[in-house]
Amino acid sequence: IVEKAGSNVREFKKGDKVAVESIMWCGRCQSCRSGFPNQCKHVELMGLSADGAFAEYVMVNERYCWKINDLAEVYTEEDVFDIGALIEPVGCAYNGIFIVGGGFNPGATVVVYGAGPIGLGAITLSKIAGASRIIAFDVIDERVKIARDIGADFAFNINKLDGCTPCNKVMEITRGWGADIQVEAAGAAPKTIPEMERSMAINGKIIYLGRAATSTPMHLDTLVSGANKIIGARGHSGHGIFPSIIRLITAGKLHLEKMITSRYPFENIMEAIKASSARKDGKILITNKM
Repeated sequence: IVEKAGSNVREFKKGDKVAVESIMWCGRCQSCRSGFPNQCKHVELMGLSADGAFAEYVMVNERYCWKINDLAEVYTEEDVFDIGALIEPVGCAYNGIFIVGGGFNPGATVVVYGAGPIGLGAITLSKIAGASRIIAFDVIDERVKIARDIGADFAFNINKLDGCTPCNKVMEITRGWGADIQVEAAGAAPKTIPEMERSMAINGKIIYLGRAATSTPMHLDTLVSGANKIIGARGHSGHGIFPSIIRLITAGKLHLEKMITSRYPFENIMEAIKASSARKDGKILITNKM
């Protein structure tokens, strides 16, 4: 919530509820001016290369803020901020699937590897966009359950497939056709990409959102023979992503509540970070009662 606005701030005032982009793009480099703020050449990332928001107060340029006052039409005062905190990870999935990835036709089969906040965002967005089947994979039972709860039609622990591979499972469910869209949100590309390439439908896409600082084997001829694509995407800025998600939530189309699996008070922030490292939750929130 805005406590104080600077003299040059035009769009916000004290008391406004806001959601904030974590990618701090410069707006001046060629990438930004060409419409690609997520690829900013001078980008700063909140909580990484710039100060984060684990504080009672944080100063943010208004260009990264979006009003979420309208969410109060749907949620209680307290819940507005909880749901507002989900716009950023869901925005990453929105950017990957619909902006960079070009989306999919209603009736498509969508496969999501990794049921963390971004992967769960991919599931919820795919559900409302008309996917006929959503298949989710993770390696942690708790996250498999969350994926089912939030809308996946099938969800599996990769380590408990009884000799079957994720590729085989996808081909079985789709009766040999394969997946139209596959989202890598696990950050385990050397393990997931080979499974994905063997279960792509004709004209299928792999949307690569996870980050893995290593080489990944792939038979590129698959892309040629199957008219397939692999697309990398990062970030959530620009392209009307934040306001689009806010409108979907306000209209009652996008329900994100089940993504939140734990809340910690600000004074227990270290416990929250430890829980996050265990990767058994969906979205963990830190609440700051002012």
